[in-house]
Amino acid sequence: MRLRKSKTYLCVSLTTGKKNRRLNCLVDNGCFFNLVSYRYVTGLRLSPSSEQLVAMNGSNVRILGSVKLPFTVDDQNLVVDFLVADDITWLVLGFSFLSAYGCR
Repeated sequence: MRLRKSKTYLCVSLTTGKKNRRLNCLVDNGCFFNLVSYRYVTGLRLSPSSEQLVAMNGSNVRILGSVKLPFTVDDQNLVVDFLVADDITWLVLGFSFLSAYGCR
């Protein structure tokens, strides 16, 4: 997969349960983890996570667990592990995603 240098956000189609949403997703190579807001995964079973995150402003990001989610970018179907946080309002694809899918 190749990301254009100018793209900071990707439009993804996220499927959770019976809901399919088109969302803008922040691509952030400065964040190691992939993050999803709890509001998008309400009702799904979360796996426990002991990860601890600190935001750029120094505040702690409360992690509620992790979840594996399918989503689509253009015509590519992907499945990625996300940490679930209630402090964020968007999706973040971090370095682990970029590395796993060979994005340059």
